[in-house]
Amino acid sequence: MAHSGRTIASTSQFADMLARAGRDYDVLVVGYVSRFTRDLRTAVNARHQLHEAGAALLFADERVLSSDENAWENWARETVEAEAYSRRLARSVRGGYAAKIRDYADQGGGLVPLGFRRVGERKLIEPDPDALPAAIRVWEMAAQGAADGTVAAATGLTLWSVRGVLRSPLYAGRLRDGRSTRFPAPIEAALIERAQAYRRARTRIGNRLRRNRTYALSGSGPLACGACGQAAKGDTRGRRNGTKIAVYRHRDGLDCAGWLVREVPTDVLEAQVASLLDGPAPNRESAARIRAALRRRRHARPPGDRPARRPPSGARG
Repeated sequence: MAHSGRTIASTSQFADMLARAGRDYDVLVVGYVSRFTRDLRTAVNARHQLHEAGAALLFADERVLSSDENAWENWARETVEAEAYSRRLARSVRGGYAAKIRDYADQGGGLVPLGFRRVGERKLIEPDPDALPAAIRVWEMAAQGAADGTVAAATGLTLWSVRGVLRSPLYAGRLRDGRSTRFPAPIEAALIERAQAYRRARTRIGNRLRRNRTYALSGSGPLACGACGQAAKGDTRGRRNGTKIAVYRHRDGLDCAGWLVREVPTDVLEAQVASLLDGPAPNRESAARIRAALRRRRHARPPGDRPARRPPSGARG
């Protein structure tokens, strides 16, 4: 297994692993119990399904074989502790974010939009004087009625970056929960209202709300083909029975060595991405390599442009 966490049962890799039990392997070797899953129900059900298929789990660190009845109590105790640890960690993170909002009027973790940066030991958000003019330009163009794609083309930003700017309450001096920020609003309220009025108008057809589906991984942002760099595109495909299904496909619809299937259902690909983001905890050496790689990519690409991201294993795109 490549990932773990409390939501791992929703991934296609986990389902594939269970389906291959007793056919492609007899013993599944896992580093340690909490690396298998951090959800008690998932662990118990998977153990039962593996045994029914004639396979077993071997946890290397604990030297526990799931088919060994003498080791059942030890396995059960470790499995409960794995979920308990995950729950404690989640509570701690939530508590830390709540304290940061309460004590420092800061929205906690996560990336900040263009025009802001994190500073100091506590990584508090503040306006970035070097990048803020580009964000102001985005708001000015939006307030003149320019569509998001037009703004992206004119500023050299990605569509995803432009939408991140126009959706963030930080420019109005507000946190996500509506509280005021430590710093004054970088953008005038009247400018923000004009921009948002134009954007709201484009979401309506007469008096009817335009119902556009949101594709979290599409656009000019976060997911792109590792072979050609083209961004994935969200689309809706009709089935033979008349129902609709949301899919991701190659943005240009062209043949590409990195896109080996015509389309991938959105729930499958989004579940794989979610599993990659579930509780990542790189060690010091891995973190250093990640930072070095990010620095190289930042220097190699034009300012404001995001590097293409390779899709998770099991789904090309």
